[in-house]
Amino acid sequence: MAGSGPTIADSVRAASASLGAVLDALNSSKRGKVPLSVPLTELMSHTGDSEFQHGVIQGALAILYAMGVVRFDGDGVAAGSRNSGFFLGSLSKFLDKSVGAIDDPLDYKGDFAEVTGVFETARGRKDQEVPVDQEPLHHCHIVNLIIKSRMKRDWQVKDVHLHEYDGDWKQYHLIGEAFSEGCSATDLESDKVFAHSIIQGHLGLHSTQYELDPSINPAVKCLKHISDTSGAYTEYSYRLFVVKNIDPRLSADSHLREEKGRGPYRWFTWEEIKNCCSTQGEPIIFSTPELLEDLDLYDIPVSALGADDPRHPVSILKELGCWLSKRQLSGVALVLAFLLGLQMLPWLAGSLQMPDATLSRLAAWAQIVSGVLAVGSALTVVVRVLLSARKD
Repeated sequence: MAGSGPTIADSVRAASASLGAVLDALNSSKRGKVPLSVPLTELMSHTGDSEFQHGVIQGALAILYAMGVVRFDGDGVAAGSRNSGFFLGSLSKFLDKSVGAIDDPLDYKGDFAEVTGVFETARGRKDQEVPVDQEPLHHCHIVNLIIKSRMKRDWQVKDVHLHEYDGDWKQYHLIGEAFSEGCSATDLESDKVFAHSIIQGHLGLHSTQYELDPSINPAVKCLKHISDTSGAYTEYSYRLFVVKNIDPRLSADSHLREEKGRGPYRWFTWEEIKNCCSTQGEPIIFSTPELLEDLDLYDIPVSALGADDPRHPVSILKELGCWLSKRQLSGVALVLAFLLGLQMLPWLAGSLQMPDATLSRLAAWAQIVSGVLAVGSALTVVVRVLLSARKD
């Protein structure tokens, strides 16, 4: 009767116990930490006379060989290394009972990404004994936005570019999203419409509150990289748009507010972007420096004349370097020197035997003013640090 025999799935499950015994034998054959070879005839003895199970064992060994888990040694097979032996031992426990190691693979996609990443790294090696196809497994088109402002960094006013943190990638990237995961690129107008939706969704800006600069429209750039989320060797295509004339101030309490699905936001200098890491140790994705290196960043217009800087506070000295420019610092030094000079006038007048009540009064006022300035500066620093910590 048709369909009354065992299905392929039933046959595979029946062969699982035999395959588990084979892998356990490979794991158990070792001298100390060194894996030893097991004759193929001994391995096949675990399957009896079943031709189907013989084929299952051969297919399994072929896959394990491609994975680098086993190596062939003449007429024998051995674990590729001590660690691969542990893998064989663990896998044998599941095969022995014909039980899936992972009940719901969707809940463990991060584990598969790590395994895939190992394979994709090996596939990209140039010293393979036999060349393999190194074309990307995956394609993804991304639209990114360049949003520029100017802020104080290390006592200087520098250009900074807005980035957003991605929880899956665990890195900061230019404001943007993947347009499509299945195509290498889309047309300019479709990307432009998508760019407007990104600005609306990520920053809450309407199209009347900014412009996309039509004079700066770099060509689509393609980069190949092993994905941190899937592990697959991926071809990314990027379309960049420059945003200018943002009308409202980009406030940390509104446009740059961290919410579910977006943020936190950071402004990074070109030096930080080149290093793929901020001065505070925040990771920046590999693509940002490669996308910006072909552009003249000085010619890009300042997008936001007013913007908050939602950074983590580090130290008082670092914070002062982000609040004062070198010119402002010089001005503060001159004011302090002037106040100190006023306080020294009575001593100078006394040394020259020129007592003067007016000089004494000026010196007293200078001492009061300098004290107020010192206390006020200290309080300002403390309040700024506390407010920054509260935002974070």
